[in-house]
Amino acid sequence: MLGDKLRYYRMKQNLTLHDVATSTGIAKSYLSDLERNQSCNPSVGHLIKLADCLHVPVVCLIEEFYAMKSDDEWLAIMRLAIQKGITKEEAWKFVELYDVLKNVLHNEKPST
Repeated sequence: MLGDKLRYYRMKQNLTLHDVATSTGIAKSYLSDLERNQSCNPSVGHLIKLADCLHVPVVCLIEEFYAMKSDDEWLAIMRLAIQKGITKEEAWKFVELYDVLKNVLHNEKPST
């Protein structure tokens, strides 16, 4: 659930609820409610602020699959790409190019 993910990523960053509240401008009591799954419908704006504060993609907070698949190495790769100035559009182009190259090497038709 969202609260478990928030607590996990907050603790992983060694942040207190007060730290997150100060960084995001979200009330500490509301953050506590979120972490205890007492409140489970934060606004998109709050999710973006929380993800930014916790240094994770928003999708890690809202989608179970991606939350389980994300790990420190992938997050480091994404941060490095951002630091190098790679845009989302360029990243998508790379993924599309990789798909084409992989299919050519395996003599398969590209997926659509």
